[in-house]
Amino acid sequence: MGAQVGRKYASGSIFAALVSAGAAVFLLFRLWGVNWVIEDTNIWFVPALVNALFALSVLLVRINVLHSKLAEAAIEIEKNNHRLQEIVKSSPFPIIISRLSDDKIILANNNAIKLFGILPQEVERYRLRDFFVDADNRRLLSERLEREREVQDFDVLVKTPTGDSPFWLLASANIIDYNNDIALYSAFQDITGRKNREMLLKNQAIRDPLTSLYNRRYFEEEVFNRILVAKTTKESYSVLMIDADHFKRVNDTYGHKTGDKVLIELAATAEKALRDNDIVARYGGEEFVIFLDKANAEKAAVVAERLRQSMSSIVVYSDEGEEVRFTVSIGVSSSDVSDNVDTLIKTADEALYRANQTGRNRVEVFHRSDLQMFNHHENMERKDFAQNHHPVFDGEDNREISLLDGISSNQIHDNNVEIEDKNNTSEV
Repeated sequence: MGAQVGRKYASGSIFAALVSAGAAVFLLFRLWGVNWVIEDTNIWFVPALVNALFALSVLLVRINVLHSKLAEAAIEIEKNNHRLQEIVKSSPFPIIISRLSDDKIILANNNAIKLFGILPQEVERYRLRDFFVDADNRRLLSERLEREREVQDFDVLVKTPTGDSPFWLLASANIIDYNNDIALYSAFQDITGRKNREMLLKNQAIRDPLTSLYNRRYFEEEVFNRILVAKTTKESYSVLMIDADHFKRVNDTYGHKTGDKVLIELAATAEKALRDNDIVARYGGEEFVIFLDKANAEKAAVVAERLRQSMSSIVVYSDEGEEVRFTVSIGVSSSDVSDNVDTLIKTADEALYRANQTGRNRVEVFHRSDLQMFNHHENMERKDFAQNHHPVFDGEDNREISLLDGISSNQIHDNNVEIEDKNNTSEV
């Protein structure tokens, strides 16, 4: 192949050889005294002509060398592209090569064609971005490629042209030269199973297994973050505490299985009745807690009453087919009372306690004016706890308590001597 390229671009060398041969013949004629070719008076231009021809020959030779190198480079590029195509086609991983300028797909192996559900003859119709579910995800990948030119182990959520369920891929991409163009080489690995397991573990960590609602820990953490945002936007918010009335009676009468049905129906009713940006969680036992976004105490009371009525109409059936009906009591607290998640939950629970004490199946709202009395009760409870609390029951103060504490070593020695004397006397 190299010899063929050399022969193709040899015109400069041939021309130089002809010029050299012509100059040599002319000089020989002059040496032999043959001056009938050109009169002596008319040969002044010959040296200049020869020099010009030699310069042209050198230029042609250099041009031929450059053409030869370009041709060899083109052949090498073609070989590399062919090798790359063979690697892509034989790779066990789905691989796509797309043009960086317009994102058009240039090459895709069979594994990629199967993965994305496209026809081999229609590959060039698609752009790589057509398969991304999230535009922000695609933009983040592009930004990283601009900075680093290579990205490894990047999670992408993709879809097929037919609109099937999205699935997760682990992508590795780098910028390459392909067919005299700048292209993106992307290799993929299906990690949908791994992502599903991660999602399952995450849900198990933040969800209640019975009702599938968020658990207490997630609720408190998320509400803490929501309150931080609400402080900047000056928006109101409220917390509802819901308790199933006489729930123990349901468990005792119809069994815990029926009690579980009650809790599941309560959770489903709460989720259906609320907005997507509200948070519903199982707080413990038969208690549920709700965060209402952009809702003051008045609006929260209306929502709570609507929930109370909806839940009072729920009917579940025991294993024996008996109808089981129940009611709920609801306590409400709002951002007018506090911007602390713990205080909001405690005050909502206090309002729930009042609802239970005043007949159940009702809604009670904790107002800012109730704070003074509530704080007084809180302080009294803490004082009672401190007075009636012994360090032996405190997990943070677990030092051993000895019966000899407060007695000096001399007293112990004197007592021991006295006891020993008594023993000796009795023996006598």
